[in-house]
Amino acid sequence: MHFFDHLHTVNRHRRLVRKYCFRLGLYWQGLTHDLSKYSPYEFAYV
Repeated sequence: MHFFDHLHTVNRHRRLVRKYCFRLGLYWQGLTHDLSKYSPYEFAYV
C-alpha cells in the first residue's frame, strides 16, 4: 500500500469514527481516535 492510500484509509476511518462518536456525545474520543496512525512509525511500515 502506498503512502497516499494509507493516508486516505486512515482519514476515512477517523471521519467515520468521529461521526458516530459525536452522535453518542463522545466528542474527545472522536477527535483523538487513532492520532497515532499519523506518526512516522506507522508510515514506515506502509
